Amino acid sequence: MFKETYPVSKVTVSSALSSDYHLRTTIYRFDARDDERYLIYLKEYPEKFHTVDFCRNKAKNSRHRFTELTSKRDAIRILSTVVGLMIRLLVAGRADAVCFGFIGARMREENDEASSKRFRVYRQIMLNLIDANEFHHLEAPKRDAYLIINRKANAQKVVAVAKKAFEKDEEE
Repeated sequence: MFKETYPVSKVTVSSALSSDYHLRTTIYRFDARDDERYLIYLKEYPEKFHTVDFCRNKAKNSRHRFTELTSKRDAIRILSTVVGLMIRLLVAGRADAVCFGFIGARMREENDEASSKRFRVYRQIMLNLIDANEFHHLEAPKRDAYLIINRKANAQKVVAVAKKAFEKDEEE
């Protein structure tokens, strides 16, 4: 199911000039069905913690870029591409204790009580594809937050960094 992905290329790496917390952002891109280009934003924070977001290139300046839905019927391959990049980076950074986190963005009609549909889907993907013997899987369903923490990392410090990173993202 997650074997077919689109080729991904690195576009740019930029330092976070205005932040003392967010270290840098690496932007990747891939072209999906019907010439639809997607961007993957990989933000790096202290403690080798990274967040990953993705959106259509056409929506990159929209306030709703991470909650937008399309009718292209290509979601599995798009998710496979993003998750595949994340797994490659986790494997490459295994010795360096690289960790990841994400927020499953809510669709406008989802209420605040339950976890979002995206969170539940992404959670299941992570549990199936990321080895629990090498990574801790931590979640906060009410915040739609999911963390994949390398067992070599200091989990307490990574959680503290993740909380601050997610709070900063909510402010933006």
